[in-house]
Amino acid sequence: MTAERLITEPGQPTIERGAVVIEAGAIAWVGPVDALPEVYATYPVTRHPRGTILPGLVETHAHLGT
Repeated sequence: MTAERLITEPGQPTIERGAVVIEAGAIAWVGPVDALPEVYATYPVTRHPRGTILPGLVETHAHLGT
């Protein structure tokens, strides 16, 4: 998937025009679209042109009670 911005971790710069590659349900590669390795060139792409991707962000909000 690609987006206008990609935020990887605190203290690291925001990547403009970022991409995330998912393989078998896991993050396989993260970086600028222009640096995407050739091996991923034929993978399907989901574009989020005005979005921000936060790979690895875990949603910890839950209601565990019944």
